[in-house]
Parts: sequence; C-alpha cells; structure tokens
Amino acid sequence: MTVDQLKTHLSSAFDDGPDRELTFVPMFGGRCAYVNGRVFAWLFKIGLALKIDSETAKIWGEDGAKPLQFDPDGPIFKAHIVIPPAVIKDEDKLADWVAQSVEFVMSQPPPKPRSRRKKMPSF
Repeated sequence: MTVDQLKTHLSSAFDDGPDRELTFVPMFGGRCAYVNGRVFAWLFKIGLALKIDSETAKIWGEDGAKPLQFDPDGPIFKAHIVIPPAVIKDEDKLADWVAQSVEFVMSQPPPKPRSRRKKMPSF
C-alpha cells in the first residue's frame, strides 16, 4: 500500500471526537500521524505502525503485527507495531486498534517541549 492509501485507511478509522484532532506531518519520505500533538502512528512504504504498550503488542502479534524495523539490520522500535495488511483492510478491527493506540498515547505524560538553540551572536 502507498503512504496515501495508508493515510486514507487511518483517517477513516480515527474517531475524531470534539477533544481529538488528527494531523499528519511529512517525515523521512512518509508521514507521522498525531493526535492532539502527540505521535501515535507512522506511515511509510513498509506499512502503518501504531504506538502501543508491550502487552497489547503481544496480543496484536497473534494477528501478525510486528515491531517496526526499517532495515533488517536496523534498530527495532518496540513501541511502534506494524499493522498487517489484513487488519488495515478490516475497517472495524483497524478502528479498534487505532482507538487503543490513541488511548495509550493520550494516557502517557505529555512530551517535553524541545529546547530551541540559542542563536550565537554574530561579530
């Protein structure tokens, strides 16, 4: 699936209630999906990855979900789980998984603001 197709599936599965805003930001050839300014999904040519706790990741693994890994020798991102195509095509199941991811991300402490570099005075 293309990144645009993944975005369409994710957007359809997202419950955008009055207290939730879904936004997408381009990132390294793909997109990151944010809920209220917090990353909960990555969309890349390798698939859709949702952020979730380790216990839920094990349960999702029974349906073929795997930890995100961009390259075979690269690091494994255990908090982001690549969703199998069969689940992406199942609107109800995908909506359930997206809701679980959003709930998990929103239950975490807010991200710390990034410090901005101070400009060096020019001489």
